[in-house]
Formats: sequence, C-alpha cells, structure tokens
Amino acid sequence: MLDFATAASQRSQHAGVPDAIVSEFPLAASDGVTIRLTRFLRRPGDRAVMLTHGLTSSRQMFTMPEHVNLVNFLLDDGFGDVWTLDWRGSSELPYNRGPDPFNLDDVALIDIPLAIARVRAEVGPHVPVHFVAHCLGALALGMSMAAGQAAGLASVVGHAVFLTPRPAPMAMAKLIGLTHVLSAWFKEGYLPVDLRELGLRSRTLPYYLLAAALRGRCRDPVCQALNFTYGGDQSVFRHDNLDPQTHARLHQLFGPLPLSYIQHLRKMALAGRPVKLRPGDSKYGRLPDDYLAGAGGIRTPILLLTGEENGMWGQANVVCHELLARQLGREQVSLRVIPGYGHQDVFIGRSAALDVFPIIADFLNAH
Repeated sequence: MLDFATAASQRSQHAGVPDAIVSEFPLAASDGVTIRLTRFLRRPGDRAVMLTHGLTSSRQMFTMPEHVNLVNFLLDDGFGDVWTLDWRGSSELPYNRGPDPFNLDDVALIDIPLAIARVRAEVGPHVPVHFVAHCLGALALGMSMAAGQAAGLASVVGHAVFLTPRPAPMAMAKLIGLTHVLSAWFKEGYLPVDLRELGLRSRTLPYYLLAAALRGRCRDPVCQALNFTYGGDQSVFRHDNLDPQTHARLHQLFGPLPLSYIQHLRKMALAGRPVKLRPGDSKYGRLPDDYLAGAGGIRTPILLLTGEENGMWGQANVVCHELLARQLGREQVSLRVIPGYGHQDVFIGRSAALDVFPIIADFLNAH
C-alpha cells in the first residue's frame, strides 16, 4: 500500500497553487491499487473540473510554480473547484516500477470511473463535472466513455489522442521495432528516464548511448532519453516553448516508463483503434473488445486538442475528430490545433496560459 504521508513530505508540488485549500483523497481500487485525487478548492461552486496526466507524468504538469499553470488559470477563471487525478500510471505513485503488468484497460475500467464517482460524491449530484485529460490519460478516458463507464460528464477536453491511437511515423516505428528490444534490455519491466536510476549497466548502456548519438540539439541526458524513446528530437515538446527551469527538472516531471502499457499501445497502434489487450480475460468482461464500437453512444460534448507539431501523436486527434464528427455530429465534437506547439508543452509550456488555456476555459464555460 502506498504511504501517502511519506510521499507528501517529499513533494512541493503545491507551490504553484498557493491560494487554494488543498486536500488529498487516496482511492482504493478494486484490484488493490491506490490512486489519488487532489482537490484545489478556492470556493465551492456550481461546477467542478477534473484534470489528468499522461503515462509517466503526474498532477505536477498542472501545478507548475515557474509560470501560470492550468489549475491556477481555471481557479482564476471562476472554476473554484479543481481536481487532479493521479491514475496508476502516475510518476508520483509506485506502480510504474512494480511487478504488476497494468494496461490501459485497467485505467478505463477501474481508475477513471472510481475517480469520477468520488468527485461526484464530494461535489453533489447536481454540480456539472468537466474533465480535461492529456495523452494516454485522454485515451483511457475515451475508452472508458465508449465502454459506458464514464457517463454523465458535462464536457471533455482530450489532448493529443482520444479514440484513434495512431502515433506519428517515427513514434510508430519505435513502438513496433523497439518494444521487444526494450523488454530484453530492461528486465526490471520499466525504462527510467534518468540513467542514474539503474546505473551504467552493460545491457542498458547501449540504449542511452544510442539516445545520446541521436540527441538532436539538446545535450541533457534526461531530455535525450525522453525524446528518443517517444519518437525523436523534440517529439515530447518544443524546446523553445519550455522555461529553462522546466527543462532543468524534467526528471521530476517525468517518471519511469512501464513496458506493459507499451505492449498494449503497440497492439492498439497496429490495429489503428483502441482494443482490449486480453479479450478473453474475465476481469475486463464489462469492456468491449473494440472500444470504437461503443463510441456512437457517447453523449458528452468533446473538444479535441493537439499541438500542430506533435511529434508523438501527429494527426491522431485530427483523425479522431473526423471519425467522431461523422458518428456524433460536429456540434458535439470540435477540434483545435495549436500552432507552434508540440506535445507536452501544450500544458507545461511557459506561454500555455496565453496560447492554450483560454481555449480550454472557453470550451468549459460554453458547457
């Protein structure tokens, strides 16, 4: 069981939200995992917003102290009740280094519905609940919605990938070609972004030497490992969009990459659609083998976001918009492509509060 008291004493992630009442809600999942909700309350209101991260990042991407972050932006915009969800893939939870082979079906079936139910219990049944999700957190949310496990949300913003997991060409090549290689090299079951975590072991050194050789213009080893793993030079973010303080603490913002999720993602990317990892497993009996089969039943207004230069997911959300707009109608599903932005910098970029956050707030306010 995760020791939240010890973990909390080691973090200063609330420094970016100094004028809110902060409460943590550990949630015990049905399979023994403990996930976490964090509430940033300035005043009880008539609406609540949930935020969630992608794989290997955490709530820290929404509470960064070096510039205006999304939690503070929403609080200032009149959303007095903002929540962050750390699902089991969070870098602040211990499961990315553990032996359990979790996958996105677990998140769609257990984590997302559990978190929504707890927020509803706290804010009351008549308060609209909105959800803003990033990367694989958005994919898991889309899967959960398509499976009928996350109904009743007032609106949803899904960034980078939602229901069409189609990586950018270089990321796709890495996903297909390196998945089995990584499993052989990193027998711990995860790939650390910081080489110091495993040390210069003979079987892991070639990976980091290759990342360094193909580093592009950046000499930071954490940055090299991140971008090489997820695609290529600047695939995770556009360097010019990051504050130097943000770049200097990438090892805090990103954690180890558990290979079990990559195996599931590889299967979905090859299929071009979100599919169950193990169709015959009774644990996931409430989930469809093909999530797109249930997409037509989604009734929630959706905004799909993506950076114009997203090196991880490319046009995935553009394709998703075309697909969902045909099924649900363009009044229910909209798309915004952010010029000059890549992937993670849509949220952690130093000017995101000027270029991106108003788009999110305007959509939430409209619903």
